[in-house]
Amino acid sequence: MGKEEQGKALIVANSAENLMTYNQILDDKFITKNSPTYDSTLDLLDDFEPDVVIIDEEIKNSSAIDIAEAIRTDSVTHGYTGIVIVADPKNLELEDLKKDSHADFVIARSDVETYLTMTSEEALSKKLITNRNNGLIRKLGDTKDAIRLLEDQDSIARVYNLPYINALSEKEFERTLRFNAPMSIIIISIDSFINISHTEGPKFCIKIIQQLGEVLNTEFREDDILGRSWGGEFVGILPDTDHKGSIILAKRIKTVVAEQLFGIIGNEIPITLSQGIGCYNPYDTKKTEVTEVLLEAESNLSEAKKMGLNLIYHNKCTA
Repeated sequence: MGKEEQGKALIVANSAENLMTYNQILDDKFITKNSPTYDSTLDLLDDFEPDVVIIDEEIKNSSAIDIAEAIRTDSVTHGYTGIVIVADPKNLELEDLKKDSHADFVIARSDVETYLTMTSEEALSKKLITNRNNGLIRKLGDTKDAIRLLEDQDSIARVYNLPYINALSEKEFERTLRFNAPMSIIIISIDSFINISHTEGPKFCIKIIQQLGEVLNTEFREDDILGRSWGGEFVGILPDTDHKGSIILAKRIKTVVAEQLFGIIGNEIPITLSQGIGCYNPYDTKKTEVTEVLLEAESNLSEAKKMGLNLIYHNKCTA
């Protein structure tokens, strides 16, 4: 397979010797370009659009962690980019460096000859898989078959499953902290769902979940993240959304659902929703983990259910 079919690698290093070594190792597998600085690396992300970036741990006036963070931020627009960091032998905590940098692989400089090609190819494969999955996610409304191709999807509703929504919430909260932005989580629960299951049966409930998933997908913004946790309960992650914005969405969902009937044709029924909201405010230093926002939403959902049906509970208030 030729290099054009394999992909492009951007090599970030100050040392001429290291640049030569990495280029020689990757010559048969990648089209390569070199960058000696943080700024030139960012420029080449746009101009060269590399599939994989190989970074020396220490760069003049910067570091692999700084550059990797910039790449991950830029990748919000340009898609996933594979990252391989080459660490000095003195750095024995490779796993810590990988975690801090969000790199795909961290290898010791002494192992470059053995592992650089392999890790670069695996990072490229991850990029291709991630971008393919993201493309499928954008087409979820077009076909049920696309949903089945993604392990991250709930088997009933056209939304993410719980494990993946948990992973995305962690990632989104990290981005929220980085950009000093607000974030909200909303939990939406079908009222009396267990009773509906007992009276109408599981097939009827599956149909309701599918239909509600379609409604929610329509009402949530493209940048919002929607998933299903269990039974008749959905979880929404709302980036860059403060307390007021999340309430507006919850009220809109409440209104839209009230205007429709759900279930099997010929035996459709009205449903109501209880909704709990949790928010992170960049000026609220008390919350440091996304689980705290999630627990707030769960607690508020419980309060909404205690107080009745078809209620939104937030900040000790109902709507």
